[in-house]
Amino acid sequence: MNRLLVKVCFGILVAAACASAEDVEKLVQLKHVQPNSQLRNVFEVLGVRMSDSVGGYIALKGSKDAVAAAEEALHRMDVESPPVDIELTGWLVMAPARGTDGSELPPELSPVAKQLKTAFGYADLRLLTSFILRTRAGGSGDSGGPIGWPSPSNQCLSAAWSSE
Repeated sequence: MNRLLVKVCFGILVAAACASAEDVEKLVQLKHVQPNSQLRNVFEVLGVRMSDSVGGYIALKGSKDAVAAAEEALHRMDVESPPVDIELTGWLVMAPARGTDGSELPPELSPVAKQLKTAFGYADLRLLTSFILRTRAGGSGDSGGPIGWPSPSNQCLSAAWSSE
């Protein structure tokens, strides 16, 4: 009985050694994709183990075909995302004593005008000016210039923002 147990244990060890001998390891550089649990789950489905990222590299371990498939999938996913365009539209609204100053509010501001009238008791709201700032993600924008303030001297408006 002891000999049979030794032979079975030896057979299991030899089989495990043969199985792990077929595994390959590959070091892959990541440029744009971040290693996360979802990526790890995809690789596990392929039968590939993934190490944690160190210095922008990960190690893949599994059968030769599985590691090749995982590496190909990684190269397809590891592409630079196009920059995101950001556009901010701002409106400067006033509540004049008489309803002749400024312009009518655009229709998209109707819900805001209703809230302002309810909250502050304004009788009328008019559009003094509007502005648009455009930039890309991580950038900044600014706008400035005179506005048509209903007074003898024009006032200046300055707006700035950053998406960082």
